[in-house]
Amino acid sequence: MADQTTIRRWNETLRMPCLDGWRGISILVVLFGHFTPLPWINMGRVGVELFFVLSGRLMAEMLFIQKQALGPFFRRRIARVWPALAAFVAVISANPLGIAAWRVEASDIAATLSFTVNYVNLMTNIATVFDHVWSLSVEEHSYVLLALLALAARRWVLNVPLLLGALALAAILNGTVQTLLGGLSYFQVYWRTDVRIASILMAGAVYLHVREKNYVLSGWQGYAPLFLAVLGVALNANVVPDWVKYSFGTACMALAIGTVDRANPRLIKLLEHPILVHFGLWSFSLYVWQQAFYVLKEDLPSTVVARLLLLSCAIACGLLSFYIVEQPCRRFLNRHWGRPLRQVSSTGASAH
Repeated sequence: MADQTTIRRWNETLRMPCLDGWRGISILVVLFGHFTPLPWINMGRVGVELFFVLSGRLMAEMLFIQKQALGPFFRRRIARVWPALAAFVAVISANPLGIAAWRVEASDIAATLSFTVNYVNLMTNIATVFDHVWSLSVEEHSYVLLALLALAARRWVLNVPLLLGALALAAILNGTVQTLLGGLSYFQVYWRTDVRIASILMAGAVYLHVREKNYVLSGWQGYAPLFLAVLGVALNANVVPDWVKYSFGTACMALAIGTVDRANPRLIKLLEHPILVHFGLWSFSLYVWQQAFYVLKEDLPSTVVARLLLLSCAIACGLLSFYIVEQPCRRFLNRHWGRPLRQVSSTGASAH
């Protein structure tokens, strides 16, 4: 079991302001895409892709560089996700305001809390207020796969970057075949873990390769992460075929996040702007709660004022969730969960 000193060291390594800034941009892009949509690009999709590649980099760092023990790894993932999500599901299920768009069935709740939304939705329609959990489902499934690969890598000699890259390529080919030959629709392909996990795996592969080779970005190369991110966004335009979006588009974003900490200092400083960093810290609760107000768009006039009202409500609820539920529960669970019983019984409490 990892002791608290080790966990603090993990946190310090992962707590890079520029990565928080990337996360902040990701949630702002999602919010922008949902409440002020553009006709030529799905910015909500772009924001989720930015989240996925960031997750791939962070998971690669934790599991293959720091070699975190799997017990603490999963406990911290649960502490990160479950409290805020469970609180959201409870509030929506209670539906205290009687909002029609918030009415859900027991099957919707089960699929949401079991992180199977993305596959259940292929067979039956999940309540729209919960369908954004498809992306959390992909992430949770990726944690399990990456943990198993990490376990294998600790027992046998494996070329992990090559393995992750091969699995990412397989997922991309799977999505391409389903789209071009299977005739499946955008959502039937895009929400599947066996397709979208490519973003997470590819980002992990790129990050591990960059670390292994210790690439240095000098001169104009220092702006390469920015150019790659912009190109990745451009490749997500509606006119671009879906299979290109989740292959070349994702590859650009994976390369950007894999090298962002080696970027020009000016670019890093921009990512470390306090506004972006704070939105990055709030991002999970904001993402969970934005859907509750996104689904109300059709019930209000399509005006700037109405959209700003919904966006403001989403941000307010997200912040309440972060400070009242997510952060306190996360700290409590990380401090107490997994502590040996003999220590708890002897002190009567658990110290961080």
